Amino acid sequence: MASNDAAEPLKIFTAMNSLQSVYEQFMSGSRDGTDTVRVDLIAKAPWAEPTRFVATRVAIDLGVFEHLSEDEGASKTKEQIATKVGADSNLIGRILKHLASMRVIEEIAADTYKATPLRELSRYASIAMLSPSGSAEAAGPIFQKLPAFLAKTKYKEPLDNIAGPFQFGHDTTLKSVKAFGNHMAGYHQGRPSWMNPGFYPVKDRLVAGIVVDEHAVTIVDVGGGMGHDLVELKKKQPDLPGRFVLQDLPQVVEQIVQPVEGIEVTSHDFYTKQPVIGARVYFMHSVLHDWPDADCRRILKHTVAVMKPGYSKLLINENVVPDVGASWQITSLDWFMVALAASRERTEAQWRELLHSVGLKVVGIWTKDAATESLNEAVLVASIPFRFKAGGGMAPTTEVHHHRSTTKALNKSFKSRHATKGLLKDLSKGKVEDRGKRNTKSLHQQVMSKIDRRHQARQKQQAKHQEHSNTTSIFGGQNGAPRIVAVVPLTKDGDSATAIQKLNEEVDVEADAASATTITIRVDRFKQSLQYIPIKRDLLSALDACQVADFVLFILSPMQEVDETGELLIRAIEGQGVSTVFTVVQGLDQIDPPKRRPQVIASLKSYISHFFPNQEKLHSLDSRQECANVIRSLCTTTPKGVKWREDRSWMLVEDVQWPGSSTENRSGKGEVVVTGVVRGKGLVANRLVQIGDWGTFQIEQITTAASPNPKKRKAEGMAIDDTSGPTVLGIPDADQDNLAELAPDDIVMGDGDDFPVSEAPTERKGVLLDDHHYFSDDESHLPDLPKRLPRGTSAYQAAWFLGDVSDSGSDDEGVKNIDNDFTMDAPALPQDGVEGFDHRIMVEPTEGGPSEYPQSEMFLDPSPNEEAEELAAYRSRKKNEAEEDLEFPDEIELLPNVLARERLARYRGLKSLRSSKWEMDEDRAYEPDDWNRLLQVADYKGAKSQAVREALVGGVPPGTRVQIHVRDVSLALQKDVSLQPLTLFSLLRHEHKRTVMNFSMTLSSDYPHPLKSKEELIMQCGPRRLVIHPLFSQTGNTPNNVHKFDRYLHPGRTAMATFIAPLTWGSVPTLFFKRPTTTTTTTSPSPPTPSSLDLIATGTSQPPDHTRVIAKRVILTGHPYKIHKKLVTVRYMFFNTEDVAWFKALQLWTKRGRSGFIKESLGTHGYFKATFDARINPQDSVGVSLYKRVFPRGARLWRGELEGREGQEGEGEEGRVVEMVD
Repeated sequence: MASNDAAEPLKIFTAMNSLQSVYEQFMSGSRDGTDTVRVDLIAKAPWAEPTRFVATRVAIDLGVFEHLSEDEGASKTKEQIATKVGADSNLIGRILKHLASMRVIEEIAADTYKATPLRELSRYASIAMLSPSGSAEAAGPIFQKLPAFLAKTKYKEPLDNIAGPFQFGHDTTLKSVKAFGNHMAGYHQGRPSWMNPGFYPVKDRLVAGIVVDEHAVTIVDVGGGMGHDLVELKKKQPDLPGRFVLQDLPQVVEQIVQPVEGIEVTSHDFYTKQPVIGARVYFMHSVLHDWPDADCRRILKHTVAVMKPGYSKLLINENVVPDVGASWQITSLDWFMVALAASRERTEAQWRELLHSVGLKVVGIWTKDAATESLNEAVLVASIPFRFKAGGGMAPTTEVHHHRSTTKALNKSFKSRHATKGLLKDLSKGKVEDRGKRNTKSLHQQVMSKIDRRHQARQKQQAKHQEHSNTTSIFGGQNGAPRIVAVVPLTKDGDSATAIQKLNEEVDVEADAASATTITIRVDRFKQSLQYIPIKRDLLSALDACQVADFVLFILSPMQEVDETGELLIRAIEGQGVSTVFTVVQGLDQIDPPKRRPQVIASLKSYISHFFPNQEKLHSLDSRQECANVIRSLCTTTPKGVKWREDRSWMLVEDVQWPGSSTENRSGKGEVVVTGVVRGKGLVANRLVQIGDWGTFQIEQITTAASPNPKKRKAEGMAIDDTSGPTVLGIPDADQDNLAELAPDDIVMGDGDDFPVSEAPTERKGVLLDDHHYFSDDESHLPDLPKRLPRGTSAYQAAWFLGDVSDSGSDDEGVKNIDNDFTMDAPALPQDGVEGFDHRIMVEPTEGGPSEYPQSEMFLDPSPNEEAEELAAYRSRKKNEAEEDLEFPDEIELLPNVLARERLARYRGLKSLRSSKWEMDEDRAYEPDDWNRLLQVADYKGAKSQAVREALVGGVPPGTRVQIHVRDVSLALQKDVSLQPLTLFSLLRHEHKRTVMNFSMTLSSDYPHPLKSKEELIMQCGPRRLVIHPLFSQTGNTPNNVHKFDRYLHPGRTAMATFIAPLTWGSVPTLFFKRPTTTTTTTSPSPPTPSSLDLIATGTSQPPDHTRVIAKRVILTGHPYKIHKKLVTVRYMFFNTEDVAWFKALQLWTKRGRSGFIKESLGTHGYFKATFDARINPQDSVGVSLYKRVFPRGARLWRGELEGREGQEGEGEEGRVVEMVD
């Protein structure tokens, strides 16, 4: 070892074991779980471990840990530590900073640190975390040379501690034990001890039956080191009588300066005769695992020789490796034993075999958990009672392993006549039978009386009335919230202003609806307020108005049919979610003769019922009675609302105020005050708000707004002037959401740079198939090649067949085929993997099959000109076939002078697209920028419920008229405020953060051509509109969460659209628009207006998934050149021998369901032999599937009227596009 201090290993391992459990608990408290910590530590091994060793080694040499532990662990600055240790303060600061980042010490403030909660162990914390040997110099060279040693010994288990890995690694002839020292002396410190209550029954197993004599020896600690176990036993069992003897080598016991009273310290080598005879307990702690089995037998024989039959016990306190689920601590220590002592950590079976070989019998094994040392109790075989050995009932009740009683019989329990088979089945599932009081009433008595039925009906009526009152309470009163009505004309001659004027005339209200954005009236007859939003056949205005409308009033014409614009409006409004709908007809009096009017009404009703089946009546605006009925319905009907809208707080903005340049900052932004009535849930100042197409903003404060209907004094009839000023209803606090859409650079959602370094491409010899690079190392992971045996061959006879068969076809006769069935719920194609093959043929692995070509056949490469002509003819024929039937939508063609292994370097193979594991580490280098800074939602259902429940508590109650002061709004928007309705929606927590969003998208069957992936679309989801470039992939769930990338979304089909966008909680209806294509080309084209958008698809938001893999598939196809039974020569798939060797591990398939493997390359032009599971058709094509992961692109905010003119001004981080690496 590097240090000459003999006590250093003891302090190292004592601290190490005490630190282990507390360190993991401390780490798990600052992370999501211990599994995450372990993965993090493994990933940081190349960077963190070497630097941590250097920092801790220097800190130990300077005594930094001792100074940190002084003054009861009080915090100290780097200058104070530097002054005490006499080192440069900047160097000490860098050391302390790194140790704090590795959780070795605790960082309190800037350049201020304190010891970890371990207190006394802080001074040895870094040493304990280095390695079980306590010194990297001791174990490092051994592990570096251990693979070479195993290869030299032909991978035999090291059992020689004289010429073992220790001697090979250090190039020495010394025994490893002498150099290794008492490395396990303090291993048990900090772990559950066998002397603790509930671990090992000391009084029942040791004290009971003990000889009480002052000369009798109670326990002998063989190889006990410094005597820690005896000290602990004497402390925890002070009443234990007899003598305590500690034995170890002279050079070890000489280090004991102050012997503990009551413990006799003697020098003894356990390879010699044991001097203490007939003791009650002979105890060995971490002794036998240092030695091979042969040396252990020599040690044990000296102890067995002095044990007293029926009285003495041997207690071995060591690890027992479980057969399943072994702890990493034990398995790591096992490898240290291999390297340092050519020994092992033993399993239960190995312990029993070892002890039985020296005449001992294990009577019990006590343990606490998988990572704790167990306690084995063994006695002489001659001292075990006969009945116990024969399986009698004398096994101790506390033992883990005991014999089952042979006389106890478990009879079937009594089955009563009420215990039916169904009841017994329910009881077996854990259901509890309801044993309440039985209902003894007769059928006549169980019938509810008339009075009871009346009471029940009244209760239901009251409950329904209460629910209705709660829903409509915000509309009641003089200053109640107005009922919002969006008036949408569906025809060119429809006029929303005229329709509103007709309705107002019925209630004797005069209001100018020609130029106003909203018209608010008071209907005194019903004590309700109505707020009309007139729409002028503008798509986005209609969508915004219907988002916040309680009622949607469609206007139809009896003279004109609904045109494309009208149908676009009605389909878009229906797609985004709509509340209660009414339909009116404008100009019905123009129909002559009047008897045709009912037919027109019936035709219009049939049309509108196609979109809204609940429409029972169409009202005519030319009839005063019909207008009165419409007003009555608007004032008395309870709006059904929209599900996604009611989970949030929202409002229709009635007024926008720009306080002026006094609040403007350098970026051209300032405060904006919007006025409206809060609807939905309570408005919380801490949440962000989305204002139309302006963007997402923070709230400065929420104040009361003046009522539009001021109260009047009854006598004078004058309005009361309220000069008290606005009242602050809500201000944000420290919990306010910020506008950051991505995690900070120093706090990423995953360690993007800390991933295992894989092989360099130059070191690989084959393509990646599932999770393994084939041909790059040994093939021990591959199964043995199957033997072809005659039918009826026994296992003994099969051992005489070496597996070599001739190349003639007769050898295949009588071969047993193995059916490898693989079924999935959805149909699969051959290019998807093994589940798409034809299983009607008995399939067996073919890579080990015999050649079926005559041995005398010779292959000659064709001439270049001849091969080029044949290739051109073959590919032209395939193109004609592809135009008729798209069998291979993912097929690509390689040029003869292009290397496939370079062209397809990022691609890999999958045995099954649906079930094969996708190796994520291979894609780390190609991840987009800021990929690890995106929001990751592990438990979507729980997080969504928490965000929705949070919106139910607090905030400004709905129905309150407020002024919302919004900060940092671009003042350039003041010049471009249009007449379209402006809405405000409060976002739920985290809804502004960007994540990987998935949307179920269905392309309209009326769309003329397929939609290409990554094509620009405008999406509206809830209150937001985004410009997206989605990736299309297959829908559904797969075991490996891998989904095939679709280059096109065909009309009428559904796919999953994936892109990076702000989070949206819940299943929100979504609309997808496309800019119309223009044929004119100008130097500075003007952006399309929002009304010119085309609705092409609808969808629904799905839970975000950061781990969802979108796999882009390419298919290489070849032509079967020659076919001989199951052996086929394939050409035109590759064009050189190196590519054949690179992709040799991939599985071949044909479009008719045959499967096979590449057998060998032919010539130098890429021809190869392949074996298939059955004879293939000469017209068939041979293919191979390759996959690579594609990453989604980022979305940006749609600017509406400002799109293309304002650019990204005032947009913030929502305009960032996370570029993908393709």
